[in-house]
Amino acid sequence: AGVTGNQLIVIKIDAYGKTRWVSKIGSEGDQYGATSITETSEGHLLIGGFHGKNEFQERVLLKLNAATGNIRWIKYYPNERFGAIEGVQEVHNGEIIMTGYINGTHQNGFLSMESEAIIMKTDSIGELLWMKKLIDKDNGIIIPSGMRILEDKFNGGYIISSTVFKGVNTNMDFCLIKT
Repeated sequence: AGVTGNQLIVIKIDAYGKTRWVSKIGSEGDQYGATSITETSEGHLLIGGFHGKNEFQERVLLKLNAATGNIRWIKYYPNERFGAIEGVQEVHNGEIIMTGYINGTHQNGFLSMESEAIIMKTDSIGELLWMKKLIDKDNGIIIPSGMRILEDKFNGGYIISSTVFKGVNTNMDFCLIKT
């Protein structure tokens, strides 16, 4: 999953590298992009990314039929300025957990460093259940974006990888966040 021109593209290949299907979402003026992909328990594909143009870019989540590449559904999550879904995972009950960012300053960013990290959860058809910002102001740590996310099936909660700043104008560090 990725970007071609201004379209989101998903390519499925077989075990020998032969193309099974190519799915392109959006028209030339849309500015779509994919930043994450995972397979569901049903064998379909969840794709997280962004959609928008000019000074507005919303988060987007798609579910594709893995056999054909056809869209089963698509959901948009508006925000101010630029945003994207960067990690997506189906959890044990069919709900979907995601990480990403909102309020970014640059469009089409796979790594937005001037934004606010988020974690969000939807039901199995992408209807938003909740969204929270990932912040650690008490320790002077800035979390600009949540990258990948996994469900902790043994202890509960979620594990998120991210980049962080330990104050303004400092170098980035890697971090793991346990919720």
